[in-house]
Amino acid sequence: SYNFNWDIINAKDYGVPQSRKRFVMIGIRKGLYTQTIAFPQKTHGKDFLPYRTVRDSIVYLPHLMAGQQHAEISNHECAALKKINLERLAATPKDGGSRDSWPERLRLKCHIGHAGHNDVYGRMKWDAPSPTLTCKCTSISNGRFGHPSQLRAISLREAALLQTFPEDYIFYGMFQRMAKQIGNAVPVELAKIFGKHLVNLVD
Repeated sequence: SYNFNWDIINAKDYGVPQSRKRFVMIGIRKGLYTQTIAFPQKTHGKDFLPYRTVRDSIVYLPHLMAGQQHAEISNHECAALKKINLERLAATPKDGGSRDSWPERLRLKCHIGHAGHNDVYGRMKWDAPSPTLTCKCTSISNGRFGHPSQLRAISLREAALLQTFPEDYIFYGMFQRMAKQIGNAVPVELAKIFGKHLVNLVD
């Protein structure tokens, strides 16, 4: 049998530049550990270090156009956009803007009179953690995945950095499959913190 504890944690509280809430359960076989299992201490947020932001993570990467791939930086490539979506993104204010600013001619019929899904076609904010990345985190029509200032969605490399993968970690395969690998991953730094914590509990 096992001793266990569970909680809903947010990755941004552990130094990940992304707001990502997840249910986490820790179980340790009885005999290895008999005390109440504590979660790792938060490191970022109120009374701790400032949250890591989109700016902290990706601002230094070279400029890209929609559909472009950087010649030297692995996975720094982004999805192409149709002309109408380039217009929509151009009409979305930089640094956190949303589709609420679009003129009538750019609005989708499904969004008229619909107050939900406000992040769709939005831009990320430079000085805040990113929204939760998903398997479609490189598509502006699937969330607030527009680059804060450039006319495109975030690149695969930018998504990987927001998931705290090392800069030199290279993904291979079709674009959509790489995006899925990145978006569905447990943030690397979060996994590292919890892994070290578990080792210390039973060491």
